[in-house]
Amino acid sequence: MNNRPIGIIASDSAARPVAERLAACGQRVLLYQIDAAHHGKLPKNIEAAATPTDIGFDCEIVLSFIDDTTTFRELLIGTPQRLGLGAEMNPGAILVDFGVRPPRESQALLGVIGMRGVAILDAAFVGNTGNMAGDVEGGHAALLLGGFPTSVDQVVPILAHLGRVDCTGPLGSAHTAAALMGYMEAAHHIAHDEALSVGRALGIAGDALTRLLDGDTGTAAAPNIIRLAKRTSLALRLAQDRGVQADIIDFTGARLAVVLTRRS
Repeated sequence: MNNRPIGIIASDSAARPVAERLAACGQRVLLYQIDAAHHGKLPKNIEAAATPTDIGFDCEIVLSFIDDTTTFRELLIGTPQRLGLGAEMNPGAILVDFGVRPPRESQALLGVIGMRGVAILDAAFVGNTGNMAGDVEGGHAALLLGGFPTSVDQVVPILAHLGRVDCTGPLGSAHTAAALMGYMEAAHHIAHDEALSVGRALGIAGDALTRLLDGDTGTAAAPNIIRLAKRTSLALRLAQDRGVQADIIDFTGARLAVVLTRRS
């Protein structure tokens, strides 16, 4: 588009590999980390933003990595204490939401900030959730992107630095597709865990069982359970909203909750 920096807003460290990859490709990056005491030493082409306002004024494309919908809504619309980012971004700017939320929420937010000419797209990383940072660093991640075609076309060249971008359709379609794919990955993980338990109970040797279930290498990547749990929860909510029978999704989510409890 021009030499404006790409803005990145995140509620945790998950966006750091994205910022570093874009910077390594020669793209200027303005990074705002919510609730972060410090960024540490930032690589070349990455500058720390003191507030979201700095990003709103300087950036025409902003990538947001905030899963919590209340936090995301307050960031865009504002609070009694501060103006929302949606009112600070310039007309024609584009916000790419990498969070986990239902399409209706994204569409409602677009209805608010879209009146100022600011577009919202939804995006998601899919595939190997256990090694997302490595995939981004190598530029071979898999991404989904949804929203108005003109805005999508403007953002694809930026996200293409991270890997392959598949356009899924209207706003909300990327989060929906990622939720369904996440549910399938979660179901596979739960089935894998149950098969290990049954095999061990039946006395199958551990090494042999691992080779059978994980392939000859026995190096199946551990999934990001927290991310899968969020996407499975969203898949259940979407199914229930449409009146679709969702007992299996509900069961999978419950099993993931058990795994999370064991890890805590």
